Amino acid sequence: MPSASVSGTLTVDGHVYRLHGARGYHDHNWGEWIPGLVTWNWAQYSSPRVRVALGDFPKVAQGTVGVDVDGRQTVFEKPQYRIAHSEWTFDAVNKRWFPARSHLRAESESVRLDVRFRALDTVPIVPPLALPVRPLVYEQTADVTGTLWEKTPAGHWQLLASFAGTGFKEYTSLTTVKPQ
Repeated sequence: MPSASVSGTLTVDGHVYRLHGARGYHDHNWGEWIPGLVTWNWAQYSSPRVRVALGDFPKVAQGTVGVDVDGRQTVFEKPQYRIAHSEWTFDAVNKRWFPARSHLRAESESVRLDVRFRALDTVPIVPPLALPVRPLVYEQTADVTGTLWEKTPAGHWQLLASFAGTGFKEYTSLTTVKPQ
């Protein structure tokens, strides 16, 4: 879910903070899948006015993009969006390429979303699984810029929101490199 109302307590360095109606989010793996066979793109950006979440599975016809502007939510299904990766960087340890930039474009009959992600920092994570092929997750903090457009009754695109800030993205691959 791209956003949620969160209540509870959070403890940081021994200090307890009580939360009520704070903004948060939740993610998890959707259903069961075989590690080493499924790859995904995940990205999220959140500001006081705009929230964007991408959950894409490139090798299957599943995935969604959600955008919330001022409490108004739009969900784009797989045929309505495209994510393109560019400026690839080589991971010498895991022997794989990963993207430094990604461009998300989603469009329905009445709403158009355009988001660009530029990786700021990348950490490769390989789960400690005893499999010949394992998932390789590139966790990335990212500079995020985007626009959201709405079609007017006259058929013209009108800017609803522009946004910029820091978010994150994940790009996954598969690796056969043995853990060191």
